[in-house]
Amino acid sequence: MDGFELTINHQNQSWLNWAKNVLDVESENGDLLNDAIYKHNRSIEDRFNCTISVAEQTKIETTTIQNEVMAGDSNYDLWLFYDVWALNVIEYLLPWENIPYIDLDKQWWNPLASEVFNIGGNQYAAAGSYSLSVLSRASGYIFNKKIYEELNLDTDMYQLAADGKWTIDQFHNVAKSAYYDLNGDTMMDDSDRYGVSGSWKEFANRLMLGAGIQYITKDDEGYPTFALPTDENSINKILKLYDLFTQSEIFNIPYTTNVNGQFSKGDFEKGGTLFTLGNLKGLEDMRTLDIDVGFVPCPKYDEAQE
Repeated sequence: MDGFELTINHQNQSWLNWAKNVLDVESENGDLLNDAIYKHNRSIEDRFNCTISVAEQTKIETTTIQNEVMAGDSNYDLWLFYDVWALNVIEYLLPWENIPYIDLDKQWWNPLASEVFNIGGNQYAAAGSYSLSVLSRASGYIFNKKIYEELNLDTDMYQLAADGKWTIDQFHNVAKSAYYDLNGDTMMDDSDRYGVSGSWKEFANRLMLGAGIQYITKDDEGYPTFALPTDENSINKILKLYDLFTQSEIFNIPYTTNVNGQFSKGDFEKGGTLFTLGNLKGLEDMRTLDIDVGFVPCPKYDEAQE
């Protein structure tokens, strides 16, 4: 590539802190991931006689790209920023089908994710594996192994997931069995142990997406459309999810405060819940805890689901 400099601008970890989006590092330091990123980039530079130049900022807004393009003097070949925001700047982006030698069907382009950015037959963005953002946000449930073992369930969550049998019914049964009236007052309160804790929005979202429910589909011309209101199958799934997971002993919101301003005692870190919402990036933060944790994916709706 005759010394070509590939210039990239992306968001650093300070705002997008729930994803792992480090693109380059200055040197090896013994950390496995850090060193893999360093070796990967230097290998590419040596192999193709080029330089990867990465700039970063706290947050790339829609106007950041717009202003650069409108000025006619863009400093970057590639922008990496927050997923669906790409749809706000498509008039300033070069469609990827105009770029030779790129096959978005390859697994390292994460085809299921990249397909979202194909609008009306034009590919405006892609979710490739060069950034670990997509993979690090792969969502599921982190669970407390000690509590799980104490339940003595005839259920191996890892094996069920491997066999394609980790379903919402299985997840519901395991989560419900975790409830325990720790203080013995026969009342459901913050002192008890629950099945799941975390953001209620994320909890509902993961149940629905894991069940194969799509909020947005595409019309015959390839443009996004809000099809959920007329999707009877998805609505029936949502009704079942609602019936199963609005039971009080299953879900406990951990960030509500009581009159004394104290956090709920149902926190995962304190052993107050079996499951907590998490992703692969979140597992990294669990290294500091004194509890043994596991990780399972979001459950499918039923075994027939692909």
